[in-house]
Amino acid sequence: MTKKKNIKKKTSAKTIVEKKETKSPSKTTVKCNSTMAMTVVIALIIGLIIGGLATSALMPVAEQSSLDVSELTTTVSSYLNTNLVLDPSFEATIIDSNMIGDGLYEMNFEVSQDGAMVGEGVVYATSDHVILGQAFNMSEPIEQPEPPAPAELAKQEVADAELYVWGYCPAGVSTLDTYAEAAYALKDSANVSVVLFHDGHGAYETQQNKIQAAIQQLEPENYWAYAKDFYEDVYAVCEGSIGTAANSGTVECDLVESTKLMEKVGIDVTAVMALVEAEGDALFAIDQAKAQAMGIGASPTLVVNGTVLNGFDRTAEGIKTTVCSGFEVEPEVCGVALSGAQTAATGSC
Repeated sequence: MTKKKNIKKKTSAKTIVEKKETKSPSKTTVKCNSTMAMTVVIALIIGLIIGGLATSALMPVAEQSSLDVSELTTTVSSYLNTNLVLDPSFEATIIDSNMIGDGLYEMNFEVSQDGAMVGEGVVYATSDHVILGQAFNMSEPIEQPEPPAPAELAKQEVADAELYVWGYCPAGVSTLDTYAEAAYALKDSANVSVVLFHDGHGAYETQQNKIQAAIQQLEPENYWAYAKDFYEDVYAVCEGSIGTAANSGTVECDLVESTKLMEKVGIDVTAVMALVEAEGDALFAIDQAKAQAMGIGASPTLVVNGTVLNGFDRTAEGIKTTVCSGFEVEPEVCGVALSGAQTAATGSC
């Protein structure tokens, strides 16, 4: 059975800004929804800031001039967490509270993902209302919209699956771990691959992207063993902020640990690095062009039969099930149960 892949090209570029790490373990926190929900919350707050306090006239200001600020902070946090932000991959941290009127408090907060700050803003509250562009009564829940229907996948005789990741994105490489298990099971029935399309963490990520592209071209059978162990054997040692090596975050660390892993799983290191040297730039450019053509910026993103899936079950079993839904007739391997273990990191880059 012949397997074919089409690569689309597009000239537009997408700028991705790397997040900076910040930690505030002692502060009151609120769990936030993925990128979309975080954007909704920040957008609401920005609307409030632009409009000043004009909206405060829409709400009854608490009669008392002072409140138990700690208790109010907890109440506001609980309300936001329950009604506006639902995904644990983001976290909003209230960093201070100041009374700016009779019973009206201004609360500054930061939004982080996996310890990296990705946004900040201001929320206003009284004893019984929180203001986010408009006044919300905290005794009343907000009706949640129905979740969007899952994307309808086109059926193909041979399903195509691509995982788009950055080489050192925590959520991306932990998903690479589970994807590798699913891909290895499906490799004889589907076209499965990984597209490493961005290097926001620097030169050592650029190098890793090229190494994995070269392995997939030269030794696709052995690639899945490399991908499965990359998170623990290379990422955990060389990632710039949490890596255990003294020289983590460098091309030297990445090369040494990648070499060890390639040797461990039986990959020809000399051949791979020769291809990286000769064609690494071109291989990386192809993956960048593919991501741009699909409009993909987030890591991880799964594409099945040309349909972009930003939200998907990241367990090996979930990925297998998603890919199998793209077959006209599911192969026998789709009935084999895989691991249901969750990824080590959530969210996205």
